[in-house]
Amino acid sequence: MKLFVDQSGKVEDTSKNTVLAFSNKINGSILIKAVEKRKLLRMFREQNRPKIFTFQLFSILIYELLVKYKIKNHIVCIDIEYPGQNDLIKSYVIQLVNKFKGIEITNHDIHFVLVGKQSNVHKIAITSLRKSKAEYSILSKDIVKKIVFLSQFTSKKRTGY
Repeated sequence: MKLFVDQSGKVEDTSKNTVLAFSNKINGSILIKAVEKRKLLRMFREQNRPKIFTFQLFSILIYELLVKYKIKNHIVCIDIEYPGQNDLIKSYVIQLVNKFKGIEITNHDIHFVLVGKQSNVHKIAITSLRKSKAEYSILSKDIVKKIVFLSQFTSKKRTGY
Protein backbone atom coordinates (compact mmCIF):
# COMPACT_ATOMS: atom_id res chain seq x y z
CA MET A 1 0.00 0.00 0.00
CA LYS A 2 1.25 3.50 -0.79
CA LEU A 3 1.54 6.17 1.85
CA PHE A 4 2.00 9.79 0.70
CA VAL A 5 3.97 12.32 2.78
CA ASP A 6 3.90 16.10 2.35
CA GLN A 7 5.42 19.06 4.17
CA SER A 8 3.74 22.37 4.83
CA GLY A 9 5.87 25.22 6.11
CA LYS A 10 9.44 24.66 5.01
CA VAL A 11 11.87 23.31 7.59
CA GLU A 12 14.37 26.05 6.76
CA ASP A 13 11.82 28.83 7.43
CA THR A 14 12.45 29.22 11.15
CA SER A 15 9.83 31.93 11.50
CA LYS A 16 7.00 29.46 10.87
CA ASN A 17 5.94 26.08 12.19
CA THR A 18 6.42 23.00 10.01
CA VAL A 19 3.95 20.16 9.58
CA LEU A 20 4.60 16.80 7.99
CA ALA A 21 1.48 14.83 7.11
CA PHE A 22 0.70 11.47 5.58
CA SER A 23 -2.35 10.12 3.87
CA ASN A 24 -3.73 6.88 2.48
CA LYS A 25 -6.68 5.11 4.12
CA ILE A 26 -5.68 6.82 7.36
CA ASN A 27 -4.20 10.26 7.93
CA GLY A 28 -1.84 11.77 10.44
CA SER A 29 0.50 14.68 11.03
CA ILE A 30 3.29 15.98 13.23
CA LEU A 31 4.33 19.55 13.93
CA ILE A 32 7.57 21.20 14.96
CA LYS A 33 7.27 24.73 16.25
CA ALA A 34 9.31 27.59 14.84
CA VAL A 35 10.92 28.26 18.21
CA GLU A 36 12.19 24.66 18.32
CA LYS A 37 13.58 24.95 14.79
CA ARG A 38 15.47 28.11 15.77
CA LYS A 39 17.04 26.29 18.74
CA LEU A 40 18.10 23.44 16.49
CA LEU A 41 19.49 25.77 13.83
CA ARG A 42 21.53 27.51 16.52
CA MET A 43 22.96 24.13 17.48
CA PHE A 44 23.91 23.42 13.84
CA ARG A 45 25.57 26.82 13.54
CA GLU A 46 27.59 26.21 16.69
CA GLN A 47 28.84 22.99 15.08
CA ASN A 48 29.61 24.79 11.78
CA ARG A 49 27.00 22.65 9.99
CA PRO A 50 24.16 25.04 9.07
CA LYS A 51 23.90 23.88 5.45
CA ILE A 52 22.75 20.38 6.38
CA PHE A 53 20.21 21.57 8.96
CA THR A 54 17.33 21.41 6.48
CA PHE A 55 18.05 17.92 5.17
CA GLN A 56 18.74 16.33 8.52
CA LEU A 57 15.72 17.87 10.23
CA PHE A 58 13.45 16.99 7.29
CA SER A 59 14.72 13.38 7.43
CA ILE A 60 14.16 13.20 11.17
CA LEU A 61 10.62 14.51 10.80
CA ILE A 62 9.88 11.83 8.19
CA TYR A 63 11.25 9.18 10.53
CA GLU A 64 9.29 10.56 13.51
CA LEU A 65 6.07 10.66 11.47
CA LEU A 66 6.46 7.01 10.47
CA VAL A 67 7.34 5.92 14.02
CA LYS A 68 4.56 7.86 15.77
CA TYR A 69 1.96 6.21 13.57
CA LYS A 70 3.67 2.79 13.55
CA ILE A 71 3.75 2.67 9.76
CA LYS A 72 4.72 -0.69 8.30
CA ASN A 73 4.27 -2.61 5.07
CA HIS A 74 3.91 0.56 3.02
CA ILE A 75 5.65 2.16 0.10
CA VAL A 76 6.43 5.67 1.40
CA CYS A 77 6.01 8.31 -1.33
CA ILE A 78 7.54 11.59 -0.16
CA ASP A 79 6.85 14.85 -1.96
CA ILE A 80 9.96 16.23 -3.64
CA GLU A 81 10.68 19.20 -1.40
CA TYR A 82 14.44 19.46 -2.02
CA PRO A 83 15.33 18.50 -5.61
CA GLY A 84 18.75 16.91 -5.91
CA GLN A 85 18.81 15.89 -2.23
CA ASN A 86 16.51 12.85 -2.35
CA ASP A 87 19.33 10.29 -1.98
CA LEU A 88 20.79 12.19 0.97
CA ILE A 89 17.40 12.44 2.70
CA LYS A 90 16.67 8.75 2.06
CA SER A 91 20.06 7.75 3.47
CA TYR A 92 19.43 9.77 6.64
CA VAL A 93 16.01 8.16 7.13
CA ILE A 94 17.45 4.66 6.67
CA GLN A 95 20.29 5.44 9.11
CA LEU A 96 17.71 6.50 11.69
CA VAL A 97 15.65 3.34 11.11
CA ASN A 98 18.73 1.15 11.49
CA LYS A 99 19.86 2.90 14.69
CA PHE A 100 16.63 3.69 16.53
CA LYS A 101 14.29 1.06 15.04
CA GLY A 102 10.61 1.67 15.74
CA ILE A 103 9.60 0.85 12.16
CA GLU A 104 10.43 -1.68 9.50
CA ILE A 105 11.31 0.11 6.31
CA THR A 106 14.03 -0.40 3.73
CA ASN A 107 15.74 1.71 1.14
CA HIS A 108 13.43 0.19 -1.50
CA ASP A 109 10.30 1.32 0.38
CA ILE A 110 11.08 5.05 0.08
CA HIS A 111 10.29 6.94 -3.12
CA PHE A 112 10.15 10.63 -4.01
CA VAL A 113 7.23 11.87 -6.10
CA LEU A 114 5.46 15.09 -6.96
CA VAL A 115 2.39 15.12 -4.73
CA GLY A 116 0.59 18.21 -6.00
CA LYS A 117 -1.58 20.85 -4.37
CA GLN A 118 -4.84 19.00 -5.03
CA SER A 119 -3.80 15.84 -3.20
CA ASN A 120 -5.41 14.77 0.05
CA VAL A 121 -2.06 14.73 1.87
CA HIS A 122 -1.35 18.34 0.87
CA LYS A 123 -4.74 19.42 2.20
CA ILE A 124 -4.08 17.65 5.50
CA ALA A 125 -0.65 19.24 5.85
CA ILE A 126 -1.76 22.79 5.03
CA THR A 127 -4.84 22.55 7.27
CA SER A 128 -2.72 21.29 10.19
CA LEU A 129 -0.23 24.11 9.64
CA ARG A 130 -2.87 26.83 9.43
CA LYS A 131 -4.51 25.62 12.62
CA SER A 132 -1.04 25.14 14.16
CA LYS A 133 -2.34 21.81 15.28
CA ALA A 134 -1.11 18.35 14.48
CA GLU A 135 -1.73 15.12 16.29
CA TYR A 136 1.83 15.07 17.60
CA SER A 137 4.09 17.99 18.40
CA ILE A 138 7.80 17.27 18.15
CA LEU A 139 10.15 19.04 20.53
CA SER A 140 13.84 19.60 19.88
CA LYS A 141 14.82 17.55 22.93
CA ASP A 142 13.19 14.56 21.27
CA ILE A 143 15.30 14.88 18.14
CA VAL A 144 18.67 16.19 19.33
CA LYS A 145 20.01 12.67 19.87
CA LYS A 146 19.03 11.78 16.30
CA ILE A 147 20.81 14.87 14.99
CA VAL A 148 23.92 13.97 16.98
CA PHE A 149 23.73 10.45 15.55
CA LEU A 150 23.38 11.71 11.98
CA SER A 151 26.27 14.13 12.44
CA GLN A 152 28.57 11.11 12.70
CA PHE A 153 27.75 10.32 9.05
CA THR A 154 28.02 13.83 7.67
CA SER A 155 31.04 15.05 5.85
CA LYS A 156 31.68 17.94 3.50
CA LYS A 157 32.42 15.47 0.74
CA ARG A 158 29.17 13.58 1.18
CA THR A 159 26.75 16.53 1.26
CA GLY A 160 28.56 18.56 -1.37
CA TYR A 161 29.09 21.53 0.94
